[in-house]
This record gives sequence, C-alpha cells and structure tokens, in this order.
Amino acid sequence: MIKMVVFDMAGTTIDEDNMVYKCVTKAFIDHKIVVDLETVLLHGAGKEKLDAIKSVYTEVLNEIPDEATAQEIYISFKALLEEAYSTIQMKLFDGVKALMYFLHKRDIKVVFNTGYTHAVASDILKKVNIILAGTSIYW
Repeated sequence: MIKMVVFDMAGTTIDEDNMVYKCVTKAFIDHKIVVDLETVLLHGAGKEKLDAIKSVYTEVLNEIPDEATAQEIYISFKALLEEAYSTIQMKLFDGVKALMYFLHKRDIKVVFNTGYTHAVASDILKKVNIILAGTSIYW
C-alpha cells in the first residue's frame, strides 16, 4: 500500500516557465560568460544547481571552473531566482491538483522535495494555492 508520494516542485508539478534555468543563464551572462538557455537546459537540467553551473561552465569554456568562480555564479543565480520568484506568476501543471486531491482522499501523504529554503518553497506553494498547515497540505 502506498502511504506517501514525493513530488519535485519547479518544472515538475509547478509551471514556472523555466525560470530556474533562465536565472542560471542570466547569472552566466552577468559574469561575462555567453551561454543560451538551450545549452543550460541540455547540460544543467535535473542537477543540483551548483553542479549544473559547473557542468555548463565546463561545456561552454572547455575547462573546469575553480570553486570560487562556481560559487560566485551560484550566488548570483540564487539572488536572481529569489527576485524572479517574488514577481512571476506560477501555476500547477494540468492534472496536478486532481492528482493531489485523489491522493488526499486515500490518506496518502503528499510531500514536496526541493532545494529551496522552506520560506521560498512555502511562498511558491501559496502562489499556486497550496497552503501548508503544519504537516498538512490544503488546496
């Protein structure tokens, strides 16, 4: 019997228009490294963001970044993403709300897994009309 289902957030259950990878792209450009969204998606999608930054950097410049450079780009990315997420519209992908309701009615716990801070993750869930109340999720 299934007791819990774990969902990823950005780009999986929540449509945020690839904002994560758009911010990775902009962080590179802000550091004078020319890269496009397609390259970032190809070499960075699905990875932890610092690892994604290192992979894209290596692909674009044909060298492994030193840790300080990778961290600088990562810090820029995080600031860009926090700003973007405070202003952009987001929504659940089609079918997600119905699936969560289906799971809830069967007493199956719904969990969101993310690399975001609790505060950022909570704000995102509120934007898509999922409200956390302790350990419960309401929509």
